[in-house]
Amino acid sequence: MVEEISPLAKLSKLLESLPYPRVQGRTTYPLAEVLFLVISAVLSGTATWEEIQNFGEQKLEWLRKLV
Repeated sequence: MVEEISPLAKLSKLLESLPYPRVQGRTTYPLAEVLFLVISAVLSGTATWEEIQNFGEQKLEWLRKLV
């Protein structure tokens, strides 16, 4: 039997497999978390970076459960 992977798990795996161009030790959040936040926020109707930031602050615990 083949185990099905959820779309969310596939997205998380894809984001984690992206090249990591940032300087290690100089970042606060992993790249996969930042990208997942932006995707989630835009799909939820945010339109500006400030709205994305507010979304992330309000949903941080929820987002971390998913990534």
